[in-house]
Amino acid sequence: GVSAGIAVGEALIVEREAVPVFRLPLEEDGVEPEVQRFTRAVEESRRQLQAIKERLSPGGGPHAYIFDAHLLMLDDPLLLHEAVAVIRQERVNGEWALRTVAEQLHQMFEEFTDPYLRERSGDLDDVLGRVQINLGGAPDAPSLSRLPGHYILVASGLTPSDLAELDWARVLGVATDSGSATHHTSILA
Repeated sequence: GVSAGIAVGEALIVEREAVPVFRLPLEEDGVEPEVQRFTRAVEESRRQLQAIKERLSPGGGPHAYIFDAHLLMLDDPLLLHEAVAVIRQERVNGEWALRTVAEQLHQMFEEFTDPYLRERSGDLDDVLGRVQINLGGAPDAPSLSRLPGHYILVASGLTPSDLAELDWARVLGVATDSGSATHHTSILA
């Protein structure tokens, strides 16, 4: 365990399902509108991450750096410029372009020998998942911020933004399969 303590209560099982991503070819006149749609999804993701950071750490408290890192990932040219390049060069939808770039970034993370840096792959997934949701037009997708009761959350893994959005007055405990003392989700919990 990462932290001591015992909690007794009803379990709320949280499962993350991968959103299906399709490769949709675009006509030439559909490329720039798709770039704009992708850019809007990134901007909405940035706004959401900034709001999470401010809610979690007003005035830049000790955990703000986690979401500073998420915002930096969102601004990384390897993500933004490469995804836009894939949309333009391959004439495909933003979801597919983001998935293509995500695979390249994950390969880079797998090559890191430092366990701390390798673990940041989970932060990347959090950021990319947020952009995918916003590309799908569902920025208000169901979240853990509106729990209907008091629960112990049970999941294979939770993202830092999942934890940051929680109404902690309703969370009795958290149990996950993944994580460590240096995992950002564990630090926030």
